[in-house]
Amino acid sequence: IPANPAEQVELTAVGRKEEHRRALTAEEQQWIWDTPHRAQSVAVIMMLSGLRRGELAALTWADVDLEARTITVNKVMEYDSSGVPSLRHVTKTAAGMRTVDIPQRLADYMAELPRDNLLVIPSAHGGVMTDSAWKKLWSSYMRLLNEKYGTRTPADLERRRSGKPGPKRLDRTIPNITMHWLRHTFCTLLYLAGVDVVQACAQMGHADVSTTLRIYTHLDAIHKRKSVDKLDAYLSGQPGEKEMPCKSNASQKTV
Repeated sequence: IPANPAEQVELTAVGRKEEHRRALTAEEQQWIWDTPHRAQSVAVIMMLSGLRRGELAALTWADVDLEARTITVNKVMEYDSSGVPSLRHVTKTAAGMRTVDIPQRLADYMAELPRDNLLVIPSAHGGVMTDSAWKKLWSSYMRLLNEKYGTRTPADLERRRSGKPGPKRLDRTIPNITMHWLRHTFCTLLYLAGVDVVQACAQMGHADVSTTLRIYTHLDAIHKRKSVDKLDAYLSGQPGEKEMPCKSNASQKTV
């Protein structure tokens, strides 16, 4: 056979815990929009398109149609154990080869990005993002967000008061936002916008609709609980009212 199918299999290390993923809150999403940084474009694109890191690393401007508001995913950057990237003109699964419809807000944002490189997200030197380049970029971004939105600990305040030279690294008090959270945020936004699970599956590039369905089912449980909480809040704000108000006097009949 021309290729080894086992190359696409990912083995999970023994005892390794699955990463907890969640969507960014509305406040955390606003942090992204309000904090300019070289990683901001990465965060915004992933948050509003659901692209994976490898898909974004391989994305070229030729794959982006801002008038039609689409991003075509037809290749992926894969990283070996040393973090060295290699381009594959096929995604991990057939479902990964897709056209993502993007919102106008993302199209407007991307229209302002520089186009002096073939890649949408190049490295600082204009080449392909390596694994170490991703880690340095994201670590720098998290430090900036933590400095801007984190709560200063007593140790932080003491460091700032000290006259010691050098940078003052602050304790991390914001959530450890990951790129997976941004992708999960996109799926959550699709759910909140009322996009059906089949279409969301196609947008996300999930190999099986059951993956999307698990996310949607989890979100259903959360938002149905919130709906009941709203009902509780409404009822608790109606002291002494035994009956629901009628729309008109004509409807107030005794049965």
